[in-house]
Amino acid sequence: MAFVNIRPEIDSALLELRGHAESLMPDTCTVSRATGERDLMTGEPVRTEVYSGPAKRQSYESYEQSPEAGGHMFAVQRYSAHFPVGSFEPAPDDVIVWTASVHDPDLPGTRDRVTGLFNKSFATAQRVFVEEVVA
Repeated sequence: MAFVNIRPEIDSALLELRGHAESLMPDTCTVSRATGERDLMTGEPVRTEVYSGPAKRQSYESYEQSPEAGGHMFAVQRYSAHFPVGSFEPAPDDVIVWTASVHDPDLPGTRDRVTGLFNKSFATAQRVFVEEVVA
């Protein structure tokens, strides 16, 4: 059997599939990153915006945790966040603030923290693993 190079067809289809994936991102968010500086008044880390635009939040597996720190119990839920390919370079500890959602009225105002990157060769979306920490 002769080898047939299907890479050009896949490359072409991938562009179309990325458009379809972005059309399925009904939410909007803002992503910020710590600059390494601290606010002189509050002592809080200074953050800079690295992305604002369409996205999608999904639960990819049930993975709840209830860690305790300083005598306080936390509930941690893991999700994934999807962004258009090439829209920005996500990094661990980026903070996502969900600003609008077409289908979930409870999503706006939710804050997630990027915990890991999920890169792949034929990605239709830039995916990251995130955690929502609820006190």
